Amino acid sequence: MKTQLPMKIKFFFISFLVITFYSCDELPDGVVNSLNSQYQVSEISAPDYVVFNQLDSSIVATLKIDNTEVISQVWYNVLTSNGSETIISNVAMFDNGDKLNYGDQTSGDKIFSGKTYFGNSKSSGKYLLQFFVKDNVNNEDDNTRVVGFHQFEFDNGQNKFAPVISDLVMPDTVGRGSANVFIFTVKVTDGNGLKDVEQVYFKFIRPDNSVSGTILMVDDGNQTLGDAVAGDGIYSFKNSFSDGTPLPNGDPNPPAQTGNWTFIFQAKDKSNILSNEITHTIFVK
Repeated sequence: MKTQLPMKIKFFFISFLVITFYSCDELPDGVVNSLNSQYQVSEISAPDYVVFNQLDSSIVATLKIDNTEVISQVWYNVLTSNGSETIISNVAMFDNGDKLNYGDQTSGDKIFSGKTYFGNSKSSGKYLLQFFVKDNVNNEDDNTRVVGFHQFEFDNGQNKFAPVISDLVMPDTVGRGSANVFIFTVKVTDGNGLKDVEQVYFKFIRPDNSVSGTILMVDDGNQTLGDAVAGDGIYSFKNSFSDGTPLPNGDPNPPAQTGNWTFIFQAKDKSNILSNEITHTIFVK
């Protein structure tokens, strides 16, 4: 299940190479209040670090809310660290004193609590709690708001394996211009499973020895970006080197340097463990 968070498409016209990829807007950590809300959230409480425990590996999160008379429902979702995927949805929160089921300590103290279980099938790494409140005052299309976020780290107690990248498919020589679009792919494996892979990325060194920033590859089935099958462990990227032809909107698009371009590939898992590197050189003619 995908969570619709604010996204933006970034177009990088990096000196002589046109690159397109998606990135998530930076997510806040803490209370997010609306100035015209009928209520205010004053405090979020949740663990910063959770270690799997066979006896009890539950997570309890709480929200302190004033003017609870206008509150209809409170809940939270557990997301991946970049907010792109929902891991657990609709964890109900109550102020009813039910410690066993919801982790709530005291009924009627304006602190809403919600409890969920985090098993060792979940990958170690960082996660994000996203909190929602639905009121009973506003219209149905305007009565639900995101009121806060909380980041935490989870340790599933299992051995942590570094991801491994292999089987790079990339040309050795390529021409410039839109007629010379090419796709390159790399395979990634991880002893903790593909869900433990956080990012697969590359950077490049131009013929004049200038170095690019980090550029993400995709395994989401987005054929616009060159990926054929989602979730198969084959990460892809589609690219071309500019021949100087202006962009469709009329903006200038300087020609790419000719000569050897060195690409460096690597992956990172949810525990920030890095894979091996693969280096490949393309001659741009």
